[in-house]
Amino acid sequence: MVASLRFIKDVTGSGALSQIDVTNVFSDKYNKYYFVINHGTSQGDTYMNMRFLDSTGTVISDSEYAYAGYQFRDYASYNKLSVPSESFLRIGFAGTGSSDPRSGAWTFEVTNPYNTDKFTYQISDGSVNFSSGQVGNNMVGVHKVEERITGVRVYPNTGTFTDLTIHCYGII
Repeated sequence: MVASLRFIKDVTGSGALSQIDVTNVFSDKYNKYYFVINHGTSQGDTYMNMRFLDSTGTVISDSEYAYAGYQFRDYASYNKLSVPSESFLRIGFAGTGSSDPRSGAWTFEVTNPYNTDKFTYQISDGSVNFSSGQVGNNMVGVHKVEERITGVRVYPNTGTFTDLTIHCYGII
């Protein structure tokens, strides 16, 4: 079966951003969602993280998440990550400050966000230029509470991003 993407919205932030929220993106219309993130620069070496927004739009920052994945580096061996309890999900490594248009792009899928009787899952992929070389990421994560999710917050674990755009799609 071939899946189709249905555009929902774009969310763009300009200037130095410590976070960007995608609100009211999930509904009962789709069970799976696809996001594409492009950014121009990050300030220093950082990771791109995310948290879900609950049915009231409040950020879920309790230790209700778990994630695991790999970081593939062209300058060293791979790095394996496994975190069974955390207050966020990791999208991937965001690299170092760069105005290179290839400085970063990520995709992530979210499954079951609007279902109140299932966990919400996330899968992400990304690639960035880094001061030491190229880094690719593959991550999987879960929000371990059955509740309605209406949006996501994307943020760097340190520093800021500049000129971040998130494209949001429903998958049918």
